This record gives sequence, structure tokens and C-alpha cells, in this order.
Amino acid sequence: MDGVQYKADNQTNELFKHNTGEASFVFHDYPQRAIVASIFIIASIVGTCGNSLVILAVILSRKLRNATNAFVVNLSCADILTSLIIPWNAVALLSRSGWPISPWVCSWAAGVLFLCVGSSLYSMALIGLNRLVLITRPKQMYNQIYNDKTLIIWIGSTWIIPFCIAIVPPLCKIGSLGYNSKYSSCSAQSTAPHTDIYDAIMALGLYPLPFVLIIISYVKIFLYVRSHTRTMTVRVSKDASNEAEKDMVVTIKDPNRSSTKDVFKKRQMQITKNMFYVVCAYFVCFTPYGLCLLIDSSDPAIPYTAALVLINGCINPFLYGTKHPMFKEVFKHMLRCNLNQIPEQSSLLRVFTGRN
Repeated sequence: MDGVQYKADNQTNELFKHNTGEASFVFHDYPQRAIVASIFIIASIVGTCGNSLVILAVILSRKLRNATNAFVVNLSCADILTSLIIPWNAVALLSRSGWPISPWVCSWAAGVLFLCVGSSLYSMALIGLNRLVLITRPKQMYNQIYNDKTLIIWIGSTWIIPFCIAIVPPLCKIGSLGYNSKYSSCSAQSTAPHTDIYDAIMALGLYPLPFVLIIISYVKIFLYVRSHTRTMTVRVSKDASNEAEKDMVVTIKDPNRSSTKDVFKKRQMQITKNMFYVVCAYFVCFTPYGLCLLIDSSDPAIPYTAALVLINGCINPFLYGTKHPMFKEVFKHMLRCNLNQIPEQSSLLRVFTGRN
């Protein structure tokens, strides 16, 4: 019955396009659908395993428990949920007779997918903002902005905002979520009322806002670092002009305090640079899809750009494992099963290894 129903939906969709003069693209090519479905399945497996490692690393090591990594864990949770949902899209793509099971499953899968992708985007934006405050503002201010209570609000916003953008409009009859016979996927339905408005809400709500926040955050970090570097260069030049005075200052001044501060700044800048790699992956993976939603003639590219969006959830754990020094260290011990070597072990891990 479901196959017959969605064949009828497909015919209705073709008739609608013919009457309105719109392009009659439908993702019928089964080999191409199989390729996209294979990408989805691989992304699901890799994304689930990789992001599970990120979350497990934070659970096992207290060294990774800070405000920034709270957003990283939230990002990984969103990416895991995405990875667990996308196989439903593979089912839709591989089915030759429309959606094979109950329609509500496809609607539910589309809603959760959009919600999780939106949460990932806003999590990355708030990571950039977090690094900006950490590097450019006093530590006391940072601790006030990112304490335990405010972190709940910050992280909650990464789910509430996408919910309002992706879920609320269909509940208000602006667009609809379910099986899309045009692309053979669980997403926004092409024939639903006000679909164009819903696509615009999604494209403008989920992409530009995080994009702007990320750009502002990292540009400000760059400008601050450049200004700080110039100030330090001038200060060193002035000190070098009077070697005797410099030696006296070094003797009197506590060298440990200065060096500790410099090491902290250097470490935070390295972490920020590594987080910027995550942002670069975000731009590469999300920009094509966001543009396709706004360009009517881009219909044939949408299945592939959507696959690129879902691949982003697989990339982040590899970036943490190869670029982030603290995650890299914990990952190394986890993958080698040397749990006793994990730095600053959590109480849970100490119980597991018999150290308590």
C-alpha cells in the first residue's frame, strides 16, 4: 500500500511541475541513488564510531573537561544522532517503489536529521565564540560567561534554535517533513504547501547565522593576536635597547609567572587554530548545500551536496585526533587499550581499572 501511495505522490509531483512550468528533475537514476546511499552508510558507520570516541575520551579523562569541550561533546552528540538517522535515507534511496514502511518513520527521521544538523552548526559557532572570549577577555569574565549554569543555556540554545527553524514551520503547515519522491529521501516534501518558504527558512536560518558568528569570532581572534604580537615585539625591542636594564628586570621579575602566562596563551592559540580546521571543514561541507537550497536550477546537485553535509560529522573526530593535542593523547591510549596511561583519569575510569 505504501509503495502504491508514493507512486501516486510521484505522479502528482510530475503533474504539479508540468502545470507550473518548473524543471522536471526527479532523482530516478538508480546507480546514482545507490552511490549516494553507499556514502550515507559509510558516513553513518564512521561518524558513529568517531564521535563515540570523542565522547568517551571526555568521560575517561578529566583533562578534557572544560567549557570548550562541553560544546565539542554537544557537537559529537548531534553528529552521532545524525549518523544513526541517515541509514533511513539510504533505505529510501535504495527502495525502487517509494518509501517501503510507515510514512511517519520517514517524517520522524527527517525532523531529527534537520534538528541534529542544525545543532551541529550552532555548536561550531559557539565554539568559535568561546575561543574568542577565552583569548581576548580576562579569565574572570570568561568564568562568569561560561560557568556550569550558563553552559546549560548555551548548549540548550544549540537545540532550541534549530528546533524553531526546522520543526516549528511544518507544525504550522509551512512545508512538511516526510518522504520526498523528487529526491527519494526523508526530508522536506516537495509537493507540500509553502515548500519554497520552508526551504528559504532552512537555508537562511541554519547557515548564515552560524556563518556570521564564526567569521566574526575568528577575525577578532586574528586581529587580537596580531595586535598582541606587535605589542610584544615593541616591548622586546625597548628591553633590548638597554641590556643592563633588561638584565636587572629579568633578575627582579619572577620568570615563572611570565613564562607560565606565555605558555598558556601559546597553548590556547594552538587549540584555537585546531578548532579553526573544524570550521574550515564546516564551510567546505555546508556551503554547497546552502547555495543549492537557494538556487532553483541546482536540483540535480542536491543529493550529492546533502551527502557532503553528512560527511562533515565524520571529519570532526579525525581533526580532533590529529590536530588537538589533548584529544590526540587520550585517543592514542584508548586505541592502544592503554587505559592506565590516560592522563588525569576520571573516577569512572579509576574504578574500571581498579585504582580506587
